[in-house]
Amino acid sequence: MKFYKVFLKKNLISLIIIVILFLGIIISGIFFISKLRKKVITENKINSELTLLNLFKGKKEYAPTTVWIRYSKEKRKQLGDMYKQMMKELNTPFARIPEGVKGPLKFKEEIFNVQDKLRQKADSTGLILEREAQSLGFQEYEKEIPTKEEIPKLTKKLHIAEELVELIFASKIDFLENIEFLECRDNILDGEDALSYRVIPVKLEIISSLRNLARFLYFLSESKFIFVVNDININSSTDKKDKIRADLDISTIVFLEKKKNNNEK
Repeated sequence: MKFYKVFLKKNLISLIIIVILFLGIIISGIFFISKLRKKVITENKINSELTLLNLFKGKKEYAPTTVWIRYSKEKRKQLGDMYKQMMKELNTPFARIPEGVKGPLKFKEEIFNVQDKLRQKADSTGLILEREAQSLGFQEYEKEIPTKEEIPKLTKKLHIAEELVELIFASKIDFLENIEFLECRDNILDGEDALSYRVIPVKLEIISSLRNLARFLYFLSESKFIFVVNDININSSTDKKDKIRADLDISTIVFLEKKKNNNEK
C-alpha cells in the first residue's frame, strides 16, 4: 500500500498527462470519425447529383430538384402579384381613355374652360403661367376644331395637363414655361390577359427652387395617374436668382382596352 502511495506521489503528474493524452486521443478519434461520416455523406450526395445530371446530359431539359421547384413557385407568385397589381392600376378610371366623349364644339369649349380655370388659380397662388403654358399643349385647337375621332385621345390629354398643373400648384413651383405633348405610342402587354395601352409623352419646362422641384417629383409618383419620369435636365436659371430651370420628359401610361382570350365568349 505504501508502495502505491509513493508511486502515485512520484508519478502523479505523469499519470495526469497520460490520462489527458488518452482522452485527447479518444476525442480526436470521435471527431475524426464524425468528420469522415460527414465527408462520406457529402460525397454520396454529390455522386447522387452527378448521377442525376449524367442521366440527363445532352438533353434540353433537366430534372428539376425540390429546391428549384420551390424557388420557381415563389418567383412565379412574386411575378404574379406584381402583374396583378399593375393590371389593377392600369384598369382604374384615371388610367383609361374615356368611352363617352363630347362633340367637337363642346370639347373645344371644355378646353377654354379648363384653361381659364387654371389661369385664375395661377393668379391667386402666385404661379406664373407663360403664354406657351397657358394653352396646356392645345395651341392648334384654339383656332381649329378637332375631329370626332380625335376627341377621346384629346380628352385624356386635357385631363393629364390639368393634373400636372394641379401638382405644380401643390408643389409651389414658381414658373411654368411650357407644356408640350409629343407623339403617342400604342403597345400590347401580353400576359394572362392581353392589355393594350398607350404611352403619352409630355414635356414640361419649369423654373423653381430645388426643394419644390423635389416635391413635384414626389407628387408625380403619388398621382392618381401613372406618370413615369424618363429624363430630367436641370440648369441654373439665368434670370431668376436662386432658382433652377428643369426640363422634364414625362410619359403617362393609359389603358386602352382589354382583349378577350379565345376561350372567352
